[in-house]
Amino acid sequence: MPGGYRLDATDDVDAGRFEAMITQVRRHLTDRPARAVADLATALALWHGEPYADVTAGADVVATRSRLVELRLSALEDRLDAELALGRHARIVAELAGLVVEYPLRERLAGIYLHMLYRCGRIADAQAHYQELCRQLDAELGLEPGPDIAAMARVEDEIRDRSAALAAAHAALGSRAAEVAESARDLPLDTVVTELLGPQRDR
Repeated sequence: MPGGYRLDATDDVDAGRFEAMITQVRRHLTDRPARAVADLATALALWHGEPYADVTAGADVVATRSRLVELRLSALEDRLDAELALGRHARIVAELAGLVVEYPLRERLAGIYLHMLYRCGRIADAQAHYQELCRQLDAELGLEPGPDIAAMARVEDEIRDRSAALAAAHAALGSRAAEVAESARDLPLDTVVTELLGPQRDR
């Protein structure tokens, strides 16, 4: 290149090493999540600020920078997903809380955050974050959440509602049992069962 230099981002450059490592890690992301977490952490540790920040911003540099930033975020999401698969939801709470503030419109990250909140039993926080995501997507992009994240929110809400109904039924049954026990101390066992559960049909 006359009058200048040409950047050749080979494997000797951190960016090239990072891309090669991510490609390798994704081969065992599903079947070996613990190894994937460790390898992704190693790859992400290669990052020190924005890529090519000291290079004059030509069109090629801007495109490469954008691609690498997206690859880093995707790798970060892969690591967080693997952490969840290993049941480590409690250890990534603070990290995820910061990331969803930094990238409020990134749906996959929001989905991981919601999943983490549900795992931690923070149902109200999960619902509030989902509603805020809906509001921001509509205000900024005129969009609704994608089908995956919307379906997850519906399923988790249904599980919550069923759990609440089951807990209420158990509480009611316990209360009824206490009442029967108090008033039927001297009654035959079959009478007590009928009082508690209702008439039993022959099988």
